Amino acid sequence: MSVGCGRFDVPVESERDASRLSGGGGRLLLSTIGRSIRPQSWLHLLYLLLAIPLGVLYPVMLIGGLTLGLVLSVVLVGVPILLSVLGTAHVLAAFERATARRLLGVEIPSPGYPFLEPDDERERLRALVFGIGTYMVLCFLATKALVGAVALALVSTLLAGSVGLLAAPLYYDRTAHLADALGEPVGVVLFDIAWNQLLVGLEAAVRVVASAGTSLPRAAGLSLVGLLVLVVSLQVCNAVARLVGQFSRVFLGPFGSTPGAAADETDRRANGRQ
Repeated sequence: MSVGCGRFDVPVESERDASRLSGGGGRLLLSTIGRSIRPQSWLHLLYLLLAIPLGVLYPVMLIGGLTLGLVLSVVLVGVPILLSVLGTAHVLAAFERATARRLLGVEIPSPGYPFLEPDDERERLRALVFGIGTYMVLCFLATKALVGAVALALVSTLLAGSVGLLAAPLYYDRTAHLADALGEPVGVVLFDIAWNQLLVGLEAAVRVVASAGTSLPRAAGLSLVGLLVLVVSLQVCNAVARLVGQFSRVFLGPFGSTPGAAADETDRRANGRQ
């Protein structure tokens, strides 16, 4: 059907289809933004932020403790150190299960702890040292370094860049001062790193604002772009967090055994220390 107006005919069906498509696109955009800013997205982001320091702490503890224990085991002093490292790994695994439940929304049943069940001390030590659950936990804690590195990359590039663009109207006329401030060194562990080397995305955003956001309307336009980048960044963080949650379920869950009372008690004790 078409509506005539002089020599021109306007197809009504085409107008309706275009209106339908634009409405569907708007709803999809609003739905994507809504999913990105929901509370669970911020919990995912908090988990990834926590993974940055834990990704340094866990490997240092494992490598240092295991190395020291193995070196000193020739004089038997290292044996208690090795056993304490293995026991601490299970306590940290209980903490990681609680964190995954509260921040990732992933229910991970407590595994059985065979080394807590036998009455014979030798059997307990044998179960602790040779149990597959111990090595699954050690593997998870070691790979926390990779999760922390990915989280740091996301924060320093996508998230920092999106925040820099989003705040463009606040500093568009003071980009030179901000660039100088980003060049100041900050102490990270044992190293001095400039902010612009740590927050690469923020430095890139400041450069974009300095070149393109020369007025308030232009800076406001860049702020809208920053909002879209933030939505995409949060979606990427959600995907990474969900992947880590499934990985946690495999390595921190039951290892072919039935959860027992000892497992629940160990998790309760570990959660009480948080």
